[in-house]
Amino acid sequence: MPTDPTSPSSPTPDEPAQPVEPAQPVEEVQPVTEAATQPPGPDEVWLAPAGGVDEIDLGPDRTSGYGLAQRLGAETFGTFALVLVVVGTLLYGTTLYGTPSELGALGTGLAAGFALIGLYTAFVHVSGAHLNPAVSVGSAIAGRITALDALFYVIAQVIGGALAVAVLYTTIPAQLVSLTGSSSATAFLAKTANGWGEASALSVLSSGQAEFGLVAALLVETLGTAVLVGVVLASRPSARSATAVGVTYAALILLAGPITGGGFNPARSTAVDLFVIGTDGPAVGQLWLFWVAPLVGGAIAGLAKLAFGQRERGEIEAALAQAEADLAEA
Repeated sequence: MPTDPTSPSSPTPDEPAQPVEPAQPVEEVQPVTEAATQPPGPDEVWLAPAGGVDEIDLGPDRTSGYGLAQRLGAETFGTFALVLVVVGTLLYGTTLYGTPSELGALGTGLAAGFALIGLYTAFVHVSGAHLNPAVSVGSAIAGRITALDALFYVIAQVIGGALAVAVLYTTIPAQLVSLTGSSSATAFLAKTANGWGEASALSVLSSGQAEFGLVAALLVETLGTAVLVGVVLASRPSARSATAVGVTYAALILLAGPITGGGFNPARSTAVDLFVIGTDGPAVGQLWLFWVAPLVGGAIAGLAKLAFGQRERGEIEAALAQAEADLAEA
């Protein structure tokens, strides 16, 4: 059949044929790999699309980009500041404002809680703001950090606490030592040490007529630390959790003040005892309890996180899947 020369699809004899543009290559869609769907680590913040989840807490040993040296620096300084506030308030607050069971204990608890809120807010995105060997042990068991990192964290925390007590020791006025009837600045500092039995606040207040024994100290320090570390591990590691962690710490110190002086932190207990070695008190001989009980409590919290954290993991994975679907539709 002859072609109509006037047809718009047919070129005229005087008009050259229009070149056909090559087809644009179709962009290859990259398949979603397993690595791309992995959530960030416990110290990372995952920003979801509008209406999605704003924070994710999942995955082992992934940090927010800070190196080990930076994280250890945060732990050292953070523990330094926390011990400085806790021991300093107990050292001077109980002397100037009341007894360990009255305003002194209340002031110490509130000061410790407020300090931890601020420090947790400042350093949680760097190191997780453990500031406590028990928290580091619990975090290692729960898979948030490696065991080696936990060991380095503990060393940094003990150094930070010792530096804080060293600073406080140099500030003790000689006149205050004599006014309080202490034989030396070391003896004056020794009253801030954690202890039980004759070293408990109850024994001091009752002139030895009543005291809390070893069993009470073990139970309070172990279970109290388990509660504290449990709150840390159950909360998303962000500034939003700082209040919960700080308030818990303050309440526990108020509870344990008359019993053990409110330890819950081996770095704090060790820091004081390093400076009271050689005194007549029982503090140094009782230090073992303030390592064993908090570390056992931290381990209990870490194991509980492992046992009961699957539901949280499933919810987060579902949120990630929904966020991925929202991105695909956008």
